[in-house]
Amino acid sequence: MSSIRPGGPTTHPVWEALGAPRALLPERQRRSILLLGLGGGAVARVARAVAPHARIVAVDHDREVVAAGFAASKRKRGG
Repeated sequence: MSSIRPGGPTTHPVWEALGAPRALLPERQRRSILLLGLGGGAVARVARAVAPHARIVAVDHDREVVAAGFAASKRKRGG
């Protein structure tokens, strides 16, 4: 189970471990990230912290998860 740390990009060591390999790549190879399953968004937050300028695409079969993720992203961008 994840726990949210306000102001921090990571939420649990397992999510840090999933995002860490991306940090080792040269920046030119961190342009696009595909997430299969959005869940609570922890991996997306780690991906954004590791590759702040990357295009992140998340796919999830649960419409409610997608709607919540979209709303959170929109709020964060001020839209």
